[in-house]
Amino acid sequence: MSDFNVVLSPCVGVKAAACVTVCPCDCFYDAGDRLVIHPEECIICGLCETQCPMLAIVPNEEVPKEEQASLDFAHSFFKGKTREELDQLNVTG
Repeated sequence: MSDFNVVLSPCVGVKAAACVTVCPCDCFYDAGDRLVIHPEECIICGLCETQCPMLAIVPNEEVPKEEQASLDFAHSFFKGKTREELDQLNVTG
């Protein structure tokens, strides 16, 4: 799998959307209590990282061990979902 950004636990329950508005590829999805970035759609441009007020977005290769659950969540959230289901969860900027 290619590189992508991951939303970490400080965003849980917050969902500050400043990151969403700058995303050039609309790869943010609503996962209920948090936003999640689609691993195959993210181009790792870094714009969302700079706009996140919670400092909760990092490249997948820089996810600290204590945040491994956030990385696992990013992978598992999208498994088995159809494009139609994903389109309904997409948070466009």
